[in-house]
Amino acid sequence: MYLPDNEQSLFVEDLLQLEERKTMPYVTTFERYGLKRGKVLGRKLGRKEGRLEGLQEGRLEGLQEGELKGMQIAKETLQKSIIDILSKRFGMISGRFCKSIQSVDDIDKLTELVARAGSVESLKEFSIK
Repeated sequence: MYLPDNEQSLFVEDLLQLEERKTMPYVTTFERYGLKRGKVLGRKLGRKEGRLEGLQEGRLEGLQEGELKGMQIAKETLQKSIIDILSKRFGMISGRFCKSIQSVDDIDKLTELVARAGSVESLKEFSIK
């Protein structure tokens, strides 16, 4: 809105006094529009970043979960292989002996036990320790 110079000065002076009393800064229409637009853009950007972070976290969790499942399957397969090899070579083995093999969690140790199961001369010679 256009005001004559003397009225514009009075308006600005009155507005400044009002701002001081009310501690309410004057916000122009353009400033309000800019703030509103900034909020909208900020929300959009925040959502996009949130989705990307969610995807990355989901992928990482999926990889970790897959790795854990793979390790569990490998462990169970090696334990079963040891039991199968020893059973075929020396006949039926006790449930207690099977449980001791199933209590081994270390993949490297289980791999070593598979090799040992194929080379020992007797079941007594086979040691888990």
